[in-house]
Amino acid sequence: MKFSLPKEKKLKKRDEIQRLFKEGKRIKKGELQLIYLVENVAGNSEPFKLGVSVPKKKFKRAVDRNRLKRLIREGFRLNQVQIEKQCELKQKHCLLMFVFQGSDLVNYAALEPKIVLILRELEAKI
Repeated sequence: MKFSLPKEKKLKKRDEIQRLFKEGKRIKKGELQLIYLVENVAGNSEPFKLGVSVPKKKFKRAVDRNRLKRLIREGFRLNQVQIEKQCELKQKHCLLMFVFQGSDLVNYAALEPKIVLILRELEAKI
C-alpha cells in the first residue's frame, strides 16, 4: 500500500466541490472540520478525493495558509489506509474536504490526533 496522494485523489472539479458543500455531512473535532459525501462507486474510480481549505479571512499570509494545508494533507496521507480499504470493501466513493477553522497556527503534533479521530469516525459512517 502506497502512502502517496497523487493528482487523481485530489478534489478539484468545481461541481464536485459545490455538491460536497451542499449535500455533504460534517464531522468536527476542535478547529478541524471534515465535510464528506459518500456515493456508490461509478466504474473503476479512486476510492476518495481530498480537498483542504484554510480561510483567507483568518490567515492573511499565504505562507501560513499553505503551511496548514501541507500539515493537514500530510496527516491525512499517513492515515488514509483504513479509509481506502473501507471504501474499496463497500464499493463506495468519498468526496472529502478538510476545513481548518481555528484562528491560530498549530503544529503537526496538535493536528494529527484530530485527523485520526475524524478518520475513525468517518470509517464507521461509510
